Amino acid sequence: MNLIRLLEDRADEIIKEANRALMSWRLTHYQKAGEDKCKRRLKTLYHFISKSIKKCSSTSLILYVQNITRERFNSGYDIQEVQIAFNILEEAIWKKVLEEVDNMTPVELGKVLGTISTVCGTGKDTLADTYVMLSGKTGTPSLDIEALFKGTDCVLISDCEEKSEQEHGIES
Repeated sequence: MNLIRLLEDRADEIIKEANRALMSWRLTHYQKAGEDKCKRRLKTLYHFISKSIKKCSSTSLILYVQNITRERFNSGYDIQEVQIAFNILEEAIWKKVLEEVDNMTPVELGKVLGTISTVCGTGKDTLADTYVMLSGKTGTPSLDIEALFKGTDCVLISDCEEKSEQEHGIES
C-alpha cells in the first residue's frame, strides 16, 4: 500500500469525516467558528500532515502548528479544544488507513503506523510545547504543586525519603 497515494486519494473523505466528528464535539470556539471555517482549518492541517509524510520532513508542519497555536491561544481557545481537533483528524486518517489493512503486509503496516504516529505526534508535541511557552509568558494560572504538600512534615523529597526510612526502621 502506498500511504502517500492513499492520503491523496482519500483526502476529501478524511476531511469530511474529521469535520463531522469535530462538530459533534460541540467545542465552544469551533462551534462559533462554524462548520465551513473548521473544514478549511482541518484541510490545511491535513495538507501539512500529508506534506510531512510525503517530504519525510516535519519542518513545515511544526511551523504551521506553532502559528495556529499562537492564533488559537490569543483567541482564547483552551489547549484541550485544539488537541481534540488534532486527535479527531488523526483518527479519521487512521480509519481510512485501517480500511486498507488487508492490502498490507505486516512490515508495510508497521511502517505506515509508525509514519502516521510520528508525524501526528510531532504536531501534537509542538502544539503542547507552544501552548506551555505562551502560557508562561502571559502568567496563565497553573497547578500549584506546593499545595499538594501542605500539612505534611516533609519539605523536600530527600527529607520525605529519610523520614520514611526512619519510620520503617531502615538505616541509611
